[in-house]
Amino acid sequence: MQNKGKARGFVPPNNRHDPIRNMKTKKQDQKARAWEEARKRHHLSRSQAQMARELGMNPAKLGKIDNHKQERWKLPLPRFIEELYFKRFGRTAPLSATRQGSSQRPAMKTRSQEDKMPEMDQPEIYWEEDMI
Repeated sequence: MQNKGKARGFVPPNNRHDPIRNMKTKKQDQKARAWEEARKRHHLSRSQAQMARELGMNPAKLGKIDNHKQERWKLPLPRFIEELYFKRFGRTAPLSATRQGSSQRPAMKTRSQEDKMPEMDQPEIYWEEDMI
């Protein structure tokens, strides 16, 4: 048999048995699971959880920040995250949340394309009577 240009110990990068790739996906799955549990535990919407992620909050420590109705001066966690996000980034929703709105996205995209493209008038065709 011929080798057909491949080295003997070659392993394709998309192989399921790649230990480095498995470690990365396992770590990502753990982080996603932790955020999903925190979102359910603290009654956060998906956009609020995304805001907390972008702010660099730890999902395990959200309970410390949450108001347990004993400290009346403290904001509820969802409102606290929204206000902190607005102070830091100057917008009320994360960019990924605004992009996920599939029904609004094409309309916004076409409007922006129309704004960028200058309107071109159709040239008028004049016929001289001598030409007819």
